[in-house]
Amino acid sequence: RALTCTSFVLLPWQTVWIVKEQFIDGVKWEYGTRMFYATEVFAWIAVFMFILWFSRGLARGKHIRLKFSADRVFILLCSVFLLYSFWLSFQALDSGLAFQWTFHALEALLIFFVLFLGPLTFKRAVAWFIAGSILPALLGIAQFLTQSSFDSVFLGISSHPAAEAG
Repeated sequence: RALTCTSFVLLPWQTVWIVKEQFIDGVKWEYGTRMFYATEVFAWIAVFMFILWFSRGLARGKHIRLKFSADRVFILLCSVFLLYSFWLSFQALDSGLAFQWTFHALEALLIFFVLFLGPLTFKRAVAWFIAGSILPALLGIAQFLTQSSFDSVFLGISSHPAAEAG
């Protein structure tokens, strides 16, 4: 639960490691940039901890429902979508990029299941996300009011004064 809260607090920061940039006619292609978000580390650890928690509940017989229901159909359709995405990733021209986006879809679906089935309530997850959004929002408001930004290596911000052209 603590890792899930941590990933929601850090989600607004969006610290990214750019692995490979793609250019089309000399212009950066943002969709084609291979990147790794730092928050993904916490999200994947939270997903694996959820799987352990959920499997212990299955071993105790807590989560077993053997009837046909709408949530089972949803899980089946999501699984079919992910299998189809992985299959298409093998056939893509840039399979590394296709796998990156497929893993993002897989991660989003697993985080949905962590929120839907896990011990953390939706209201609490939203509260942690809002708590993590306060400092970036204050930085954005300060940049708007001063019409400039400061240099910070740790935040990945470079100086952009409004009076300077370009």
